[in-house]
Amino acid sequence: MPTVKEFFTSQGELAKYITNFLTNSIDKLGPEKRTLSHFEARNALLEKYWTKFFDQHDLLLLYLPENKDIAYLQEGIFSKVEEDYLNASAVIREKIKELSSAERRPTPNGNVSPPSQSTLQLSLPKIQLPTFSGKQEDWESYKHRFTALVISQSSMSPVTKLQHLLSTLQGDAEHRVRGLPILDSNFNVAWDRLVRRYDNLNIRLSTHLEALINLPSVRNRNARDLASLIDKAEESVQALRDLKCYEEGKAHFIVHCVLQKLDISTKEAWNVLREGKDDFPTYKELLTFLERRLQTLEQTQSSSPQIETRKSGKSGTVSANTASTSMNKTQRKCPQFEALTVPERYNCITKLGLCRNCFALSHRVAERTSKFSCKQCHQKHHTKLHRGDAQSQSEGNVTGRDDSNTSEENNTVAVHSTRIGGPILLAPAEVEIKTDSGLTRRVRALIDQAAEASFVTERVTNYLSLRRFRVSTDVTGVGAQTQTTARSSLQFSVSSLVDNSSSIHVSAFVLSEISDKLPGRRAPSSEYPHLAGLTLTDPRYGRPRKVDSLLRADKFPEILRPGLRSGPCGTPTAQQSIFGWLLTGPADAVEGTATTSVSAYHIRNELSLSQALQKFWELEEIPATKIFTPDE
Repeated sequence: MPTVKEFFTSQGELAKYITNFLTNSIDKLGPEKRTLSHFEARNALLEKYWTKFFDQHDLLLLYLPENKDIAYLQEGIFSKVEEDYLNASAVIREKIKELSSAERRPTPNGNVSPPSQSTLQLSLPKIQLPTFSGKQEDWESYKHRFTALVISQSSMSPVTKLQHLLSTLQGDAEHRVRGLPILDSNFNVAWDRLVRRYDNLNIRLSTHLEALINLPSVRNRNARDLASLIDKAEESVQALRDLKCYEEGKAHFIVHCVLQKLDISTKEAWNVLREGKDDFPTYKELLTFLERRLQTLEQTQSSSPQIETRKSGKSGTVSANTASTSMNKTQRKCPQFEALTVPERYNCITKLGLCRNCFALSHRVAERTSKFSCKQCHQKHHTKLHRGDAQSQSEGNVTGRDDSNTSEENNTVAVHSTRIGGPILLAPAEVEIKTDSGLTRRVRALIDQAAEASFVTERVTNYLSLRRFRVSTDVTGVGAQTQTTARSSLQFSVSSLVDNSSSIHVSAFVLSEISDKLPGRRAPSSEYPHLAGLTLTDPRYGRPRKVDSLLRADKFPEILRPGLRSGPCGTPTAQQSIFGWLLTGPADAVEGTATTSVSAYHIRNELSLSQALQKFWELEEIPATKIFTPDE
């Protein structure tokens, strides 16, 4: 905590800055610096001075008695500085208002000039400068964004850049440059201080090595923990690659760090795999083993189906084991099952493959020889599945090939059997998005032949600080239903990682998310003979990952190049493009995980809102003629 004397010293310095602010901002300012951005920066700096002066004044009043003979209180320093602040703030705000209106002023012939790039920016929200508090892991992102938004602007004076820099620093980073006067020559001094402290290769290396040492531990046979360990290890290894501190054959420390965080069963499986081998394991070998292990755990932990239900705002689940043990011949009163609504019970029985008459696993309804039936409607289902006369009659007919009777309902019911095969590849590609300022970002994109527009995610947009344009466009997907609404659009270039000279220009809408992780199921890194020697657009195509960009159909002709590789049925097809070879079609499934399932899709034609209101008014309509009673 500073002493009272230090507070007075600081107040004196701030008072001098505020008192001389108007003279330095107007009278001593050269013509080349009288710009809108310059006055906005000066206004922000003035507000920062006044806020600090005001806060310290309140602290001084707490420590000083009211009757003490102190020049600061007797001379009314606070009131004088407050008046100087108000005068300076009013003048600078008026200058900002004049310059803003000048940019929107009509041309001499009376017509408003066409909107230029600078005027279009006025309708967009202001781009917030990034902040930096001194955390080493935030330095890279802050450096790239501040360089693109401030340092690369040649029209901005060094003193303005310094003011922007000071306004974005917090905590330890702000202490690093504290006390520097606001002069042109001090911007490079301040930036060099930050670079020497945070852009040090040794510090960056130490940070990533520390992250490897502190990798999260894996609980016994927990797929989610193992996935988190793989992702964080990959993040640290990629950072070491960027620092040129990684060699595949010498990554023994990384292998050791990862092995220390594995559970006992996974370590045992790894030791069995390495049994009889005398060479040192590589990180790539360990990563391949862990990804296969993760696939096995995911398949094992998802083998018992869970049916999620919701009732009265509370959620619950009924598993196959619960159903099979609670719904046998001697016990049909399962508390979880009793808590479900009738439609939820019906869906539960259908998904578990139980008989709808006696809840048994050994036969279907048509094979049931029991004379018992529903006590309400006498149809072939259990009384606990009774929904009412019309619905029960319909349910008795939705039995596929088990029953031959049909119903005169206005509902459409479709039953479809399908075999779940391996994952499907949708032309994924790793590309590089580049902005006009030269900032780049490596992302995973999809080339969609059925899309009428291109899209990019919010996280990529924020990282690159791309300039947005306000729009309002509905995004419609399968089923002709509006899935979401895009609120902004932007433009950027997409470059190939294979050939730097190949790029395309893209106009895209911004969405928070484009899709789930693709492909939907993991696929092993199979060696297909017809793909040997090809440079793939996505070497890790079998690992489900996020998609950050989607390129629309009209970009497909620009991307494709002559060349097609097709293999046997059930294998992906490769198409040559500027990004490499695109893979589309089915891929191999993990051995032993292919299953056969039957899915039932129940489609009910509900009345639209207008039709429902029309029927309501028809029911409530007053009769045109009076209906007489027998007495009348």
